Amino acid sequence: MTLQQIEKIKATISKLENLKTKPTPTDISRVDSSLENFFHELYKSPYLNISNYFAYDMEITKEQMLADIDDIVSVLNGMLALDPKAAQISDVLELIFEGEHIEHSYEAIQKYISKVFYSYGDYIKLDKSIIAVATRAIKTDVDIEWGFKEENSIDYTVVEGILRKLRIYAQEVLEGKKESTKKASAPSVVINNNPSISATASANAAVDISIVFENAVRQVEDACLPDAQEKEVLAKIQELKDIMESKESKGKRWAKIRDVFKWVAEQGIQVASIIVPLLATTIK
Repeated sequence: MTLQQIEKIKATISKLENLKTKPTPTDISRVDSSLENFFHELYKSPYLNISNYFAYDMEITKEQMLADIDDIVSVLNGMLALDPKAAQISDVLELIFEGEHIEHSYEAIQKYISKVFYSYGDYIKLDKSIIAVATRAIKTDVDIEWGFKEENSIDYTVVEGILRKLRIYAQEVLEGKKESTKKASAPSVVINNNPSISATASANAAVDISIVFENAVRQVEDACLPDAQEKEVLAKIQELKDIMESKESKGKRWAKIRDVFKWVAEQGIQVASIIVPLLATTIK
């Protein structure tokens, strides 16, 4: 996943959360269409209640629209959870977003520079003058030779320079050129003599579905999860397998697994890397 794609996901999640105040079928549909146009096959559009509104002119409640929003957010969180590197740089992107929206005052900028320095100073190169700002307590009288327009002020261009460095760092993490401060174990990959199974759930339709689920069970067994969590994950896999084998319509299958999306978002990267591909397979 690219930096631009991750930023699109996080921006869309934020937009959807704001949309909850006054949702409309049209706004939700626009967001869903935008994701399909941007991500193409990578985004698996969920079955939405607003489809009936547009197709059959049926009434739709706010609760149904909020459920649609939660479903889209769950899919997006699943996409992030499936990519370990995306999860690693999540904090970096949040820091970038914060820097783009901070108040242009000395106090706000000084605190932001300090936060960047103490979080990522070992990973991005900062000028000595910026480090001086980062390590200096806020005082009424300041005397720093560079970076100030006037007494007690810092030019926002300093922040813009830091944001560029953070973006470069995030891209290098995604490309494998640098490690992130937030290390996450890579999901285990099971290699066997069965046909190749894609970790992104884009396995060829010719592959027997049972192999996909058997592979997931092996991954759980190899993941060394706590006993209680392993039992819960295995139960979810069986639940998804039963839904997949039921031959119900996509809409009915989606209604049954929407809670699983919410559950998997709370389980962490290792579990998400196993379950999310099964979710995509189940609603195909």
